[in-house]
Amino acid sequence: MGRYLGMVRRRREEMDIIEEELINRNNIEEDKSKREKRKRKIKVGFFLDEELVKEFKRFCIMKYGVYEYGMYSEEVELALRHWISLGKHGKVGNPSNKVQGNKPILVFQQVLNYIKQKYGLDIGYSTELAKRFFIEGIKAVRGSSDKTVKKWLNIFKELGFIKESESNIYVVNIGV
Repeated sequence: MGRYLGMVRRRREEMDIIEEELINRNNIEEDKSKREKRKRKIKVGFFLDEELVKEFKRFCIMKYGVYEYGMYSEEVELALRHWISLGKHGKVGNPSNKVQGNKPILVFQQVLNYIKQKYGLDIGYSTELAKRFFIEGIKAVRGSSDKTVKKWLNIFKELGFIKESESNIYVVNIGV
């Protein structure tokens, strides 16, 4: 049985080589769908959050209306290709960084929006605000631990979003 499988595998490899030579020799342009079908696919196994998988399956069934064989694989492949294309165009942050991409800007805007809504303040470039406003905003938007507040205040300072003008007073350095 093993020898037979080896012969089949060698024959398949020979046929692939012959096919590639014919394509190269005749400069045959195949349409994309035929090339896609010829691609070899492999099975990949990994662990995902159970709720994420359930949500993904519901999404697929809603998108197609019914379950069709292979649709989960197609959707995962589309998602991975999309994610990779975003990375190639610089739209995805480096996963090794603790704070990725535009996240600090978004968090800063959320904090300022919280302050604006709660206190009715008009916040713009070079507005001076008490440190307590930022602390309260960070606690409302990101979490109430002192470590989280300290982390986000440091990120805002390092990126130049805020500047300490005097004790417990920050100046906003970006327009929102």
